[in-house]
Amino acid sequence: MEKEREQESKGQEPQLYEVGYHIIPTIEEENLPNEVAHIRDAVESLGGIIVQDEMPQLRELAYPLSKIFSNKRSEFTSAYFGFMTFTMSPESAPLLKEKIDGLSSLVRYIIIKTEEEVASEKVSHKMTFLSGSHEKKKKTISSQEKISEEELDKTIDELVRE
Repeated sequence: MEKEREQESKGQEPQLYEVGYHIIPTIEEENLPNEVAHIRDAVESLGGIIVQDEMPQLRELAYPLSKIFSNKRSEFTSAYFGFMTFTMSPESAPLLKEKIDGLSSLVRYIIIKTEEEVASEKVSHKMTFLSGSHEKKKKTISSQEKISEEELDKTIDELVRE
């Protein structure tokens, strides 16, 4: 059974993957490109082709993450978050995980298989998010901004047609 899977995967076309990662916040900002290059090199060394990536940005974390360095546990409440989208053969994905596991500057990461449409939607949403401030903003709708039920139905119909 394992041989069947191996034979199937050898003939498969490259898949679109995304790796999202948190780099420890103690890395100086000018050294971030070097840390991203380690991930990029891991992908490219296995025949992967980078489709897009984003330079990591410092973010507050929703909860503390811990990592053990030299037998000492460190907790982080912030980290540099970045992502990279790439194509790679499915049989290389487990090898990529092994390579990234060896990067000591990462607090956490995830590799997922994605689709082109999903990846492009994330980028457009991410660009919208990044153009605003890091704080969550709540918009209150005044009585002047409220739309009628007819306008709402019309807008929904237009969106459904697209």
